Amino acid sequence: TQTVSVPGILETDRPHYGVVYSAQAETRLAQKEAFALVDDLDTGEDTVTFTCFEEKPEIDLNIQLEVNR
Repeated sequence: TQTVSVPGILETDRPHYGVVYSAQAETRLAQKEAFALVDDLDTGEDTVTFTCFEEKPEIDLNIQLEVNR
């Protein structure tokens, strides 16, 4: 798991989320494969926790969130 600070997000929010892809084609493929390892997202007050059930991605990911209230 990894918890990140997201100011303003609420524990009751259920955001849609996705990876922000690089401009480099070969990096995008690695990001796609790494993002497929992200299995769950939980929100808290000003935090989001991402969970991978089996493997941890080997590269860093930038993930965007969309919250509709």
